[in-house]
Amino acid sequence: MLRSTIVRFSASLALALPCLVAAPFALAQPYPAKPVKMVIGYSPGGPVDILGRVLAQRLGAAMGQPFVVENRGGAAGTIGAEAVARAAPDGYTLLSTVPSVFTIVPHTMDKTRVQASDFTPVVQFAEAPLVLVVHPSVPAARWSELHALLKAPGSKLSYASAGEGSLPHLAMELLLAQAGGRPVHVPYKGSGPAVQDLLGGQVDFMLDVLPSALPMIKAGRLKALAVTSRTRVAELPGVPTLAEAGVPGYEAVNWFGIYAPASTPKPVTDRLRAEVERIVSAKDMQQRLSELGAVSRLRGPDEVTERLQRESSQWGALIQKLALKPGQ
Repeated sequence: MLRSTIVRFSASLALALPCLVAAPFALAQPYPAKPVKMVIGYSPGGPVDILGRVLAQRLGAAMGQPFVVENRGGAAGTIGAEAVARAAPDGYTLLSTVPSVFTIVPHTMDKTRVQASDFTPVVQFAEAPLVLVVHPSVPAARWSELHALLKAPGSKLSYASAGEGSLPHLAMELLLAQAGGRPVHVPYKGSGPAVQDLLGGQVDFMLDVLPSALPMIKAGRLKALAVTSRTRVAELPGVPTLAEAGVPGYEAVNWFGIYAPASTPKPVTDRLRAEVERIVSAKDMQQRLSELGAVSRLRGPDEVTERLQRESSQWGALIQKLALKPGQ
């Protein structure tokens, strides 16, 4: 009896040994060991999608595994964000997004699908200013001239936005709060239809994200009066910042970051951040971002967290002042 028990134990141990030996190697397998999914919570073709795909392609080449982009649009970017927040925290499902998901949407929607604490920030990799554009029929070639028209008695100028509570809408209200003037606000369901009506002359001006407006500016179909960043942009060197144009301290930019689900191991996020920083620091990537109306701007997890908190407070106070109702 004892002999047969020993024989069975020995046989079982012999079968288990290969697994025990292999286990440390499996655990030590370098990241990534399989394709990585990068979720973008917006439709294809927009700035978040375009910049996210550019980065994903280069990450795949650098890290030896495909970074597969999946668009999951809807609910102001929160549907895609929610999918990532619920994914396994192993580095194989990432979110590429803009801060409005965490800094604006929680103040404008009744039920928030996600919050910043659901994620581990990996890195900010780029920024894109907004640009103040007017229809060619508007008799203004600079901000001071448009401002004079806005403050003239009986002014009936109108401005378009990508929707109430969107970054372009809030950035315009921030500008008007600092500079004065009260044009008619015409909100649209997205930047695309807003730009189309601006091109058609149904509205007079708007703030739009530079990657979206740049082709129309270069084609002469829209006039660019100013950008909303602290410094001028390379693709429009003759266009001043709003601060230069007479609105001291004004800044409102869109910025692009990569996030992982909360509790993702630090070695994984550190590896990702290091690769993104190396990629974005390369001259060819900086040139590509510039062509798309963005600039490389690297910030680590702590800086991203601080910036999200600061901008959430800023936009939340403005949303309250504007009395925007939750659910809009």
